[in-house]
Amino acid sequence: MKIDKNSYFKWIFLMVTIAIIKITLTYFNLLFVAFLIALILQPLVESIEKILKRRIAAVVIAYLFIIFVIFLMTKIILNFSYNAILNKLNNIPSYFENIDRTIRQYNDNYSGTNLQKVLEYFYAFIDSFKQQSINFVYNTINGLSNILLTIFLSAVISYDYDMISKFFKKYIPFEIRLAAKNVYNFIQMMIIVQLQLVAISFIFMTFSFLLLGYKNALILGIICSILDILPIVGPALLFIPMILIEFLEHHTVSAIGLILSYILNIFIRQIMEVKLLKTKFKLSPIVIILNLYLGYVVFGWSGIILAPVIYLFALELFTKENKFVKGAVG
Repeated sequence: MKIDKNSYFKWIFLMVTIAIIKITLTYFNLLFVAFLIALILQPLVESIEKILKRRIAAVVIAYLFIIFVIFLMTKIILNFSYNAILNKLNNIPSYFENIDRTIRQYNDNYSGTNLQKVLEYFYAFIDSFKQQSINFVYNTINGLSNILLTIFLSAVISYDYDMISKFFKKYIPFEIRLAAKNVYNFIQMMIIVQLQLVAISFIFMTFSFLLLGYKNALILGIICSILDILPIVGPALLFIPMILIEFLEHHTVSAIGLILSYILNIFIRQIMEVKLLKTKFKLSPIVIILNLYLGYVVFGWSGIILAPVIYLFALELFTKENKFVKGAVG
């Protein structure tokens, strides 16, 4: 029986790569995150470097810009979420009164809910929510040192990116590097497409919220566009509670408006996704679920992101005519 040494080597390389990722995530997780950030920001750094002609200046500007954007978005979303949640929680007793009133209209034998117990429960819940919010901020401040260390490591990796690339070119075979490059280009394209879809969703949802008369339309649009990145659930995490609250407050027109906006947003996203993507690939739901499950078992929660990437790399490495990746990157 003839053994394909090239295929045998590829399998070894793939297993070693998975083992290195596992060890790095277990013992050097900050370094791994820093490397991923440097990899994602590389196109931005290169674009700035072409203008400034200095690598260190490009790295500093790119990272300061990203830090500023993340900090600003986090501050806006946290402030709005905290105030909005507290406001709605404080209105919960009135929601129960509305429910009682509505049920009594259709059921004469209805005795009503025990509002006193409901009030006690929700006031305790509000106090707990406030305390947990304070603890979250405190833990975030405590973890600031790790965040700063990760950003510093990532900036150093980004500055020496060319040297790291030359090292890989020297010791890793061309065929493996080509497979990795194709997957990297595909993921880069997917990120750009997702950012474009987020921008479209932000414009549409902000306009929709303005038409429906929401005062915080801009912030709601930002939150909605960010949630749009999440698979399956997406903006439903925001829309479902808002629709229920509008119905409970007897704002039927606003509730129907939210439902229509949500449905239209889904249709617009589907249409634009087809136009923006150069290719669409089909994977069996069983393969996707198995990928996510194995990724979670091997790497933990981070495996949900890593497993599909490793799967794409394996496809590109072992399949000679992989239209999925090569077609996507042109």
